[in-house]
Amino acid sequence: MRERITTGVDGLDDMMGGGVPKGNQVLLAGGPGTGKTLFTFAFVYKNAQLGRPGIIISLEENAEDIVENAKSAFPEFTGIDDMLRSGEITIYDAKKLMTALFGNPDMTRLELAERFFKSVSTQVAPIIKEAHAQTIVIDNMTILRIFFKDDWEYRNFAVSLHDSLKEAGVTGIIISELSSPQRSKLTFEQEFFEVDGIIMLYLREGSGEGADTRVRTIEVLEMRGTSHSLRTMPYEVTPHGLCISR
Repeated sequence: MRERITTGVDGLDDMMGGGVPKGNQVLLAGGPGTGKTLFTFAFVYKNAQLGRPGIIISLEENAEDIVENAKSAFPEFTGIDDMLRSGEITIYDAKKLMTALFGNPDMTRLELAERFFKSVSTQVAPIIKEAHAQTIVIDNMTILRIFFKDDWEYRNFAVSLHDSLKEAGVTGIIISELSSPQRSKLTFEQEFFEVDGIIMLYLREGSGEGADTRVRTIEVLEMRGTSHSLRTMPYEVTPHGLCISR
């Protein structure tokens, strides 16, 4: 049986037989407000606690904002600053990525994204090796999508990214934006077909006394290498992390 890597979400590992099979590349898809960035921070943080260093590559948010938002949402996540100093967690935001890959911190985000996608297979591996990373997050595919002439070119990129991460031996989560947070309006882009697993995050309308409150829900749509629950479950953001509501 393949080693399992925790998702960092209480109750989610149980929905897939103990966690994500080691080496899988998982697409985390959701609309605005579903908690994608918090999910991935919890993934990297909880694995770092278990001795698995991790990397977050963010083409949108600054590293400082990612950390402060995580601290605000998860006040019981202790030792974050120590993990950052020790390299147990490494965050490459746009500016740091520009410097690390191209020696130019003054590129625009769009210039960075364009150069990043053109040679991702040679650019990601050195970063992973330097950090001794066992987990990785890439946030996100949507900003890269605009540089592709057609679906065929974009799919080739998705294949290249998947193969590069597989070859590096990391377990990864790649964020993808959905145009709607509602399950009923779900559509699939090319990246959905080039990963080992898909986890969906939704926002649905409440019912009864909670009709005016939206509810976050989660679904494991696919996970290679393991059986998984077919249920869509509610989840909450709590001081100690994301938790499946039973």
